[in-house]
Amino acid sequence: MLYAALAGTSARVLLAWSGIGASLAWRIEVSTASNSNLELREGLALLRLGVSPYSGTSCRTPPLALWLYGALADHDLLYILPNTILDLLAASLLYRLASYLLKCPSSSGQSAETSEDAQVDDSANGDCSAVKGSMDRCLRSALPTALAWAYLLNPFALAASAGGTTSSLENLALVTALYGACTSHPALAALGLAAASYMSLHAAVLLLPLACLLAYGPEDVVTPLRLLGPCHKGSAIHAGAPGVGVGAALGSCDGGTAGGEDSPGKAKPALIKDGKLLKEQQQKAQHELSKEMNRAAEGEIRDSPSDRATMETRTLPQSSAPLPPLPSLPVLPWRQLLQCTLLAASMLFLFVCASDLYLLSSPLPTGIGVRADADDGSTAMCILGAAKQLITPPTMTTGTAAGEVARRLAAAGDSLASCWAVRIYSSQVLLDDATPNIGQWWYLAMEAFDDTKTYIRVMAHSLLFALAPPLAMRLGVRRPLALFLIQLLCVGFLKPYPSVADLGLMAPLLLLLGRQQLAALRLRLLLPASLALLGVLGPAMQRMWLSYESANSNFFYSITLLYGLWQVVLLGQVLGLTLWVDRLARGKERLLDERPDERRQEAQKSTTMPEADGAKS
Repeated sequence: MLYAALAGTSARVLLAWSGIGASLAWRIEVSTASNSNLELREGLALLRLGVSPYSGTSCRTPPLALWLYGALADHDLLYILPNTILDLLAASLLYRLASYLLKCPSSSGQSAETSEDAQVDDSANGDCSAVKGSMDRCLRSALPTALAWAYLLNPFALAASAGGTTSSLENLALVTALYGACTSHPALAALGLAAASYMSLHAAVLLLPLACLLAYGPEDVVTPLRLLGPCHKGSAIHAGAPGVGVGAALGSCDGGTAGGEDSPGKAKPALIKDGKLLKEQQQKAQHELSKEMNRAAEGEIRDSPSDRATMETRTLPQSSAPLPPLPSLPVLPWRQLLQCTLLAASMLFLFVCASDLYLLSSPLPTGIGVRADADDGSTAMCILGAAKQLITPPTMTTGTAAGEVARRLAAAGDSLASCWAVRIYSSQVLLDDATPNIGQWWYLAMEAFDDTKTYIRVMAHSLLFALAPPLAMRLGVRRPLALFLIQLLCVGFLKPYPSVADLGLMAPLLLLLGRQQLAALRLRLLLPASLALLGVLGPAMQRMWLSYESANSNFFYSITLLYGLWQVVLLGQVLGLTLWVDRLARGKERLLDERPDERRQEAQKSTTMPEADGAKS
């Protein structure tokens, strides 16, 4: 972790010192309407002149971000210091999160049982399992450090930090929320969610994954894929590694001790808590099977319709215990959801109050005795001004009563429009900034007719919030950590003003799924290669459009569409592999594989029964 911190700090200082960071602040892939360093500096300049930075559309940065970045925003080199500190804090939280997931009760218990079975298998199968077990332990111990390195040195996080954007603050808030939810600290999770929603309104959609993490805890991310089941092509059964079976998945997730039905000697359960009990079950099953075969050979089964039906419906005894019934759980964790909502709303209210205090207490420049804006953009003053416009009696009665009401409502609306919260969040909701970015909505907001913009706004926000409940109902109980990452991918894809900083956060978080979901990923070369190609074509098309004027906006928008397609493919891969791993861990893949064998056995019985009846007659 120390070397990663030194390397990340050195890289950020080098980018700022070389002047690359100043040029990155103008890149539309890095700087957007919601995190721009240029708007941050303009808002600070207006505030120092005694003018509200939210009186127009020049600043969309929250007041507390102005306070945090204000001291060093104009410095040529030290402007990188706040983002560097925030990134170091986020990397340390990621390091602690990975360490906690490796040491949590579910993961540690399963890992201990797996190591015990690996030792038993080593005595019978040589040193192959010992080598693989040591490699697994090395990979587990390297996971926290890998997360820190991946966050501090990936090019997307470096570009966002060197460009002076406020994305580092938002990423720290998201990591704080995830860490608090995984460690069962509702106040910390609510604090991170409130801070992320304060910076970007669409982060509120992560409330459901955080509530699921608080209710059910994170899933096991330590057990490798080869120990979950025999269905994967790269699993230990197909590769010849010993000590791996379906019982690993059943023991880890459902508490069962299921083993192979047809070949009990080829695949030994990896997570069996009592090997003696397993041997007794196998011996009992073999005894019953041999007894049944002897009875059939000696003709003890009488030729009667009831006995024939009994034999046709009889199945071979299984050597594994049946799966326990799933507990009846609510559709959504309502108690944790309500608790997290109340805590996040309370902390968001505190952020709003602190923002108003900062705006009202900002010093006036020398020579100016009165502010140019009386309310200074604070929420409380704007609400009081709107209320005053509504309750103040008119000085003279001119026009009709309806006209007077309309005039008062218009005056109250103008007073509320100067509020910083309205300026910031209305821009994210109404999509009023059509500056090109790497998202999917700027082109539609720019080219659409006025009567269709409402439909585009509704579609842009409803898609994101409509995906949250079904994903939570399917993955919230068994895969809440994967649910958080999938929902974070959806936010980066569907929010109005995305940037490369979203990928800078997702890259290390996806490493948490590296031992299970990403181990079965088939597009390991296509995804990074296509992303590198888009990273080259995007700036080229933008330069052809805006600098050389040899192309139009369709050229650049085609690249953003391809980038959106890349995100959809990544989201589909992560979601599909999560569902597949969940079925594999619950033993459903084993049952699906056994059904053809059962149908084949039933068909053989149905063909042999008439022959036996004819011979007996």
